[in-house]
Amino acid sequence: MSRRNIKNCRLRFCVVLVSIPSLLILLYSWGDKLQSKSGIQGIIQYDRNSVAEILPLKTERTISTTYIPTKPFDLSAPALPRPPNRSLGIGERGDPVILSNLTDNEEGRQAELWELYGVNQFLSEKISLHRVLKEFRHPLCIERPPFNYTQLPNASVIIVFYNEGWSTLLRTIYSVLHNTPDILLTEIILVDDGSSIREVIAFVDCHCEVTHGWLEPLLEALSLDKTLVAIPVTDDIDSKTFQYYFGAYTPSIGGFTWQLYFQWRYMSEQQEQSRRNLAEPIMTPTISGGMFAVNREFFINLGSYDEGMEVWGGENLELSFRTWMCGGSMKVFPCSHVGHVSRDHNTYSRAPFWKNVMRLAEVWLDDYKRHFYVRVPLSERNQDVGDVTKRKELRQRLNCHDFKWYLDNVFPEQFVPEDRPGFYGPIESVLLKDNCLDVSFDATNQAVIQMYQCHGMSNQFFEYTSKNEIRYNQISEKCLDTIGDDVITQECTSDKMMNSDTQIWKFDLGGTIINQATGKCIEASQQPNLIYKAVLRTCNPHSDSQKWKFWR
Repeated sequence: MSRRNIKNCRLRFCVVLVSIPSLLILLYSWGDKLQSKSGIQGIIQYDRNSVAEILPLKTERTISTTYIPTKPFDLSAPALPRPPNRSLGIGERGDPVILSNLTDNEEGRQAELWELYGVNQFLSEKISLHRVLKEFRHPLCIERPPFNYTQLPNASVIIVFYNEGWSTLLRTIYSVLHNTPDILLTEIILVDDGSSIREVIAFVDCHCEVTHGWLEPLLEALSLDKTLVAIPVTDDIDSKTFQYYFGAYTPSIGGFTWQLYFQWRYMSEQQEQSRRNLAEPIMTPTISGGMFAVNREFFINLGSYDEGMEVWGGENLELSFRTWMCGGSMKVFPCSHVGHVSRDHNTYSRAPFWKNVMRLAEVWLDDYKRHFYVRVPLSERNQDVGDVTKRKELRQRLNCHDFKWYLDNVFPEQFVPEDRPGFYGPIESVLLKDNCLDVSFDATNQAVIQMYQCHGMSNQFFEYTSKNEIRYNQISEKCLDTIGDDVITQECTSDKMMNSDTQIWKFDLGGTIINQATGKCIEASQQPNLIYKAVLRTCNPHSDSQKWKFWR
């Protein structure tokens, strides 16, 4: 979301709760009480000595609890213990919950909240804000020598939120309080305004649950390397059942597509072989989003966030390229886990995405930006990216490497397109004018190649290479392949220094696409459901259903 349109928060610990009767979040800024949509005001303020929860001011009731460490000298004691004698409810341990026997009114309310927030907010409000998750960490993470808490830097945790359901946001805040040692946590800030006062700042998305021991490995690494961006493993929390899915001991790392979308990738064979154990941090070329810890001074000197970017998209890749190219590094820490609720659908506009990534391309990609621009949909190419002068000056001041250095030294596994003129873009059927090969996924997550109106987005963008491959990249780098007479996408064998005739095609532009292994041609074949699908058939050079060209 935008880093510039958020109200500044100046309290030392800016967590604010109210009840109407359910808890809501507000911000409190130097005595100016901000109002929720219902006009209710209230605040919860944390410091080292107490937590005071104040219900709506009009109720004139205050509930105050004094914080007492679980052990007098236990430096790992949390900032806020869970309520004593708490009864266990649904969703404990991260188990899934499926509600049944709902009334018509309840089903209607559940559907309303689902549409509004993109997660099962109706269920979230029934799961404890203080639930305990199972211990997922590898034994090497648990059995290691104790952390030297007095030597670790303190942290400010920053939670950015926008149009967020209250219970998921509150569960994020409580999970930080319950799972972060008191000695390490200075403040929680519900905005990203640079007001942090500690050596380290840790960013957490607003619909997350941090797990026990999440912060210590990050702080320990940052105490040794102030140019590091330390990243927890992102686990998935089901948006319907709130089941917690552990992300395994060998986490994925970050990559990117040439449309400048983030993508998850497996570690390279070299990384796998060089790991000494499953608890060792892993270098990652990019970061997925807003969950990381970093030295505050380094982050600010590096340029923090690009204030010209808005709402969503591109800021994670921009930070990734800038960090690596300007003297920093990024690592994922298998001993640190944070669960993230992925929305079922967008609850806010992502229209600024193309503007954001164009700013990124103009500042950081050098001549490689041409691979990006040919993949930008025609409808988005006239975006006004704004003034990037200051970001270019920042790059010059920091004496950053060029993007070729990044590809050669940080991400040598990244495929760089050839983009020969006339050999890339949507592949249009001569028979079905303005209909192109389109990659979608069936119920088993298998790629299906059908015909759809040409639009030029990532699921229609192909490149015909000098190796006679037809490459495609949406979720990961793939090549057109065959199983029987079906045309599918598979990992490109040439990337693994192997060859497969089923991935070799002879493409006569405006004519046929012939598969080398079978000698058959791709045909737009109408199915019983009237949808046209790409299949292999005996070649007929006179049939327009087997003729193809790159669109426009």
